[in-house]
Amino acid sequence: MRITEVSISKLFGIFDHTIRMALDDRITIIHAPNGYGKTTILRLLNGFFTGRFTDIESVPFDEFSILLEDSTAIRVFHLPRREKRKGDGLLVRLEREGILLDETHLRTLDPREAEFPLHAIDEFLPFLTRIGESTWRNIENGEELSFGEIFNRYEDMLPVRLTRQKTAPWLRELTQSIKIRFIESQRLSRDSRNSRGHRNSGVEPAVAFYSKQIAREMTRRLAEYAELSQSLDQTFPMRLVEHLSSGSATSMSPEELEERLGALDQKRARLREAGLLEREDVSFKVPPALQDLAQQVLPMYVSDVEKKLGVFANILEKIELFKAIVSQRFRYKTATIDKENGFTFESMGQTLSPMVLSSGEQHLLVLWSELIFMVDKGSLVLIDEPEMSLHISWQQDFLRELSAITRLSNFDALIATHSPQIINERFDLVSVLEGPEWHR
Repeated sequence: MRITEVSISKLFGIFDHTIRMALDDRITIIHAPNGYGKTTILRLLNGFFTGRFTDIESVPFDEFSILLEDSTAIRVFHLPRREKRKGDGLLVRLEREGILLDETHLRTLDPREAEFPLHAIDEFLPFLTRIGESTWRNIENGEELSFGEIFNRYEDMLPVRLTRQKTAPWLRELTQSIKIRFIESQRLSRDSRNSRGHRNSGVEPAVAFYSKQIAREMTRRLAEYAELSQSLDQTFPMRLVEHLSSGSATSMSPEELEERLGALDQKRARLREAGLLEREDVSFKVPPALQDLAQQVLPMYVSDVEKKLGVFANILEKIELFKAIVSQRFRYKTATIDKENGFTFESMGQTLSPMVLSSGEQHLLVLWSELIFMVDKGSLVLIDEPEMSLHISWQQDFLRELSAITRLSNFDALIATHSPQIINERFDLVSVLEGPEWHR
């Protein structure tokens, strides 16, 4: 399911915005001055489809609407105070062509419903300090959080889950039908705490995180390749004897066999260059006297190798695209990717950790790592201020490179930006957010 339009009325009591998605190009740009609600709209979308409804309730608006490609409309309203029941803060309606199909109330999380003492938050989340009855401050970045925000963000780190109203089945199914990935503007560090790992420092450089993730994915694919290879190799003699005993003719002409063997050599070379295979010499020539026998045996060998190398489908293209973009952008540096270290760089014969790269280089690495390796097919990716720390020339190349990534990974992107260089004459992709008529 894809979103075709997003609209909001009286955002902050002032703005009426409508954003029509450029579905054919798969990239839509929101452009406006500061304070017009670009980032807020991204947060509202992320909050709705990830179940962080407190992120929605904290924003003042009259109506927030999402139109889907099947003409389904989702309309979210704040409940007037006189209509609020205990724990009900938002009204969500499901409509199609103006006809109401269903509706539900979304509850505000109440700390009195917690099945554990609130001082447990201080124990399990030591980076938070309580500053009010139901308010905490993150001592690492100064952010103030309500109980609901803490629960939505760190639920898996708390000792007992909160008892709360179950989401209506239709709403749960709807929110799960669209995968959201939100890339925020502050992206050079990540919270590395796990569900019980509050003794960790909690923050790590984002480039280190993505480098490790890529290494893990390469290791996983190589393990899958080894397992499949072992299975096919163990059964190869039996399958070959059965084939030869049957006397059946080969299904592959000599010309096709030669073509597919050549394609396998090319595939191996690409996999070695990408760091997915060790270098080895597997090319060979069949003696003329054995041509007839080879014509019976080699098609099965070719089929097996194609299955083995098929394990690397998709990740090979992703690594190649990643390295191509990085090589074009990073001057005097060469990127290397392997299963032990993820990505590293070389400059003038010296190996460089990604943590010593410039801020702009790290921002670009984080963006492309997230978009190329982490985003699921069919997702909607929300990107806030991609221009952060990027030179003007890098900003001008951003859409071209993003287009190549969306084509490879098949996802939609919604970008919030101030930068005309990001737009770079692609005004057909832009939704301009304007102020109220009385202020134009």
